[in-house]
Amino acid sequence: MEEFEDVLIAILNSYPRRRWPGDIIYQVFLAIERNPVYLKRYHEFCDGDVYATNPQIGKFIKEHTGMKSGKVVAAPDSGLIKTYTWLE
Repeated sequence: MEEFEDVLIAILNSYPRRRWPGDIIYQVFLAIERNPVYLKRYHEFCDGDVYATNPQIGKFIKEHTGMKSGKVVAAPDSGLIKTYTWLE
């Protein structure tokens, strides 16, 4: 995870006063998809194993923000994830 943390932290730090929305996991994946450099780094990091990588990213986001897990919801506009955990 260390080789990709800088990307996640950069995205999370872009939120003012660290006030993250409940769909922050979804927003991070959308930010990765929309940034060609982040997307390239994502693909290098996951090395084709999104089933192991994406939950690690979600866990990192949850721990970094200090938020609690809520319900699992659909991620309709993402090409990287199908669902994500809403954080509270």
